[in-house]
Amino acid sequence: MTAEQDQFGQSLIERLLDYYPSDSPFVVKLNANYRTNQSIIDFTSSLFYDNTLKAVVNPSRHKVYYPLTFFTTRGQEHIKDVTKGYYNMAEASFCGCTIR
Repeated sequence: MTAEQDQFGQSLIERLLDYYPSDSPFVVKLNANYRTNQSIIDFTSSLFYDNTLKAVVNPSRHKVYYPLTFFTTRGQEHIKDVTKGYYNMAEASFCGCTIR
């Protein structure tokens, strides 16, 4: 049996949206983004939102990594005692981040 046969080729949100009619009051979609670069919003909007998602604020461009860059680093994930969040010191030091 494949994932596609078990409906894992489509997210739960997509299945729920297909279940309800488009004019249903129970269908709620994101239509305004306040923190992501315009280029990324335009791509996401065209791919997933039928061009209805708009960037309200267009953060300034990064000098080198505009609009999006992927990196790979080696390291080990750690978890803080009081949170459920993981962090990786190799990733943090690569990007210049500070772990609090």
